[in-house]
Order: sequence, then C-alpha cells, then structure tokens
Amino acid sequence: MKVVRFCILLAFAAVFVAQPACAQAEPPSPAGDLSVPPPPPVAQPRARPGEPFGKHMSAMAAQFDKELDRDIQWLREQGLDEYAKRMEELRRSNSPADHLLLWRIHRRLDQRRRLPPETLKQAVEEIRLEFRITALAAQYRGATPDLQPALLERIRVDVTRQFDLRLDVQRVIIANIKRRLDQIRQGLQRQKEIREELIDRRVRTLTDPAIPLPEPAISGWPELQGPGKPEGSPEPPPPPDGPPPDRALKLHAPDDAPPPPPEPRQGEGRRSGSRRGWNIQIDSAINDDVAWLRAHDLGEFADRIVEIRDSADSPGRRMLLWRIHRRVDQLRDLKPQDARRAIEDIRLEFAAVRLAREWREAQEDARDALAEELHKILQRQFGARLESQQAIIQGIVQRLDATEAKLDEQRRFRDDLINRRVDQFADPTQPRPEPQLVSPPDDEG
Repeated sequence: MKVVRFCILLAFAAVFVAQPACAQAEPPSPAGDLSVPPPPPVAQPRARPGEPFGKHMSAMAAQFDKELDRDIQWLREQGLDEYAKRMEELRRSNSPADHLLLWRIHRRLDQRRRLPPETLKQAVEEIRLEFRITALAAQYRGATPDLQPALLERIRVDVTRQFDLRLDVQRVIIANIKRRLDQIRQGLQRQKEIREELIDRRVRTLTDPAIPLPEPAISGWPELQGPGKPEGSPEPPPPPDGPPPDRALKLHAPDDAPPPPPEPRQGEGRRSGSRRGWNIQIDSAINDDVAWLRAHDLGEFADRIVEIRDSADSPGRRMLLWRIHRRVDQLRDLKPQDARRAIEDIRLEFAAVRLAREWREAQEDARDALAEELHKILQRQFGARLESQQAIIQGIVQRLDATEAKLDEQRRFRDDLINRRVDQFADPTQPRPEPQLVSPPDDEG
C-alpha cells in the first residue's frame, strides 16, 4: 500500500491568500464536461522579448536558490552537516531528478522549521538517526559474525526510536496545517468583505507601467500582500509560529511516513527509484500536464509550461517547474464543478493580463474603456478563484483526516514495521544502505 503522502503544497500567492497545490488525483471529467464561458475577446499578446524565462520568472527561480541557501545553513546550524553536504552535491548536479529531489528536501525542511522548539528537537534527532542507522548497517554488513549481533541490536534500538519520533513529528505537522487552514479560511472571509478594494488595487497594479506584468496562473496577486509590492519580490523568512494568513498557504503535508503495514502490495510505486527513472517520470508528468491543459482549453498555460521546461537549466528553475506541476495537480484533483470554476479563473487571469498589456500600449483616449473591461474581468475572476480556493481547502482537510487514520494504522503495525526495516538493513542481498533524504519516490503523491 502506497504510503499516504499527499503534498499540500499551496505554493503561490494567487488565490487571494495564496495559490495552493495538493496531491495528484485522477483528473475530473473529460474536457467537454468542464466547459465554461470563454472570457471576453481581447487583443493577443505580443511575442515575449528576451529569454523565455523573462525577468519575473528569473526572480522567482532566484528566490528558490536563496531558499536552498537557507536550507543548507539551517542544516549546519542543527549539526546535520552530512545532510547539508548531500544537498550541496545535488545542487551541483545537472540532473533534473536531483533538482526534483532538492525540491522535495526543501519541502521537508520547510515543514520542520515551522515546528515548536520541542518538536523541532525531535525532528532533528529523527534525521540524525537516519544517517546513524545507515552507517551502522554498513558496518554490520562488513563486520565479522561475532560482531554482528551487537551491531544489529544497536540498529534495532535506533530504528525503534526513529519510528516513534517520526510519527510524533508528523502528528504535530498535521496539527500545524489544520491551524493554518483555519487562518486561511479567516483570510478568505476578510478578502470577501473587501472584494471591491482588492479588485481596484489589482487594476491599479496591472495598469502601472512601473510594475512588470505578472505570469498568469503562476505569480498571483501581490495586492494581497500590501499595495505596491512588485511580484517576485523576495519574501522575508516566516515567523517562528508560521506565516501570516495572507502568506500561509505554502503548506506541505507529512511526506516521509514510515513504511506501510506489510499486508498491502509492495513494489508497485509510480516512480522508479533510479535517477534515470525519475528523469523519465518528470518528463512524463510535465507532458501529461501540458496535454491536460490543452484538452481543457488552457493552451496559453500549456505553452508557458513548455517554455519554462525548455529553459529550466538550474536548480531554482527546475524547482519552479515542479511547483507549477503541483499547481496543475490541484486543478486535476478538483471535483468537476469546482474544476470548472478553477479553469475559468485561469482563463480570466490570462485575459486580464492580455487586456492590461493592451491598456499599457493604448492611447490615452482608449484607456478608460479598457480599464472598465479589465475591472469586469477581475470581478468574474475573483468569484471563481474564491470558490475554487474553498473547495481546495475542503479537500485538504479530508486528506489530513485520512493521513491521521493511516498514522494510527502504522502505530498498530509498529512492531512488524520495525522488524521489516531491521531485516532490510541486515539483508546482504538488499542494496547498499543510503540515508533517505526524503521518503522513497514511490511515495510521491
């Protein structure tokens, strides 16, 4: 049974509190069932100048690189130098699979930095045990028979301690996410109450030549973070108790649960564990996204993803690409009615940016009419986005409840799971033990 490890990745501030992303699910009904009225026709955009990434996208990718710097520094501050060294090695790699692994590590560390001090100590100990256990396992396999029993007992003690710590940490992470979801609900209600103010602020931003036009379906609404803040601006580190409501939707679910009970099927994961297998699956996932978007009349979004994919040649850019993949996952995870509204939101966002570009290029006497049309599009988009955001939050709550039930199940199978992992370390026919920097790729949700 695949470990219940969904990704509550609500990563972009584009749904009035942020743009969420959650675990991949089966897509909604076929394209014909998701039809929504097309937005009003507006002028087509000009060809993009310069490189495909552009100034704004490059700023977003650079921010990811800064977050990696912060991750590595944090690991060293916690005395996890070996983990930091592994991250640096992955960062120097040119492999998309390695950069995806960096993204997953970043998510894992982001979860843990938000923990209260006592739980954070447990999380750091759990990571430290992972490296110690694999080192002991390597010693065990190379030891003489008279030394192996003592080493095996040390492995068992550490695996038991790690198992208990991991489940405890996951429960606290789930509680944190639920608390932050409550904050987000409150933020949505506040935004609903000041709807017209937010829309007027959005119009001013889109028609301000000093502010670069945003990336539709990716960048979000900076107006929710305060007037005049350019999109792509560096974000300050979150406070110890988590970000404020308007930035709170950068959420991740527990992603490194211990192995599932032994009864379910094994070895049928969605991704291969090899780097080559990961590369193939990454390409396949992005191609699936592009095909799904085109099937649902979101060709502009699909074209943009292709441009980003073809120019993603650094860790920050590839992390951004995978974040966009999660954004598409959230669409595919919605129920048909909610998906219709989310698709309408994205179509209207592209229409709004096109119209804003037309306003910036228009003569003065034509701008009032264009601004009025832009206001109407944003009014429609606001409603569609708010509804789809609420549906996404409800889906997250359901997944959190399901994950808690799975943790209870793993607790019931505690002894069997511990024995199985100890046996894997001791079995010389198994691959050489390596620390799990994140959960196995088969558990990627």
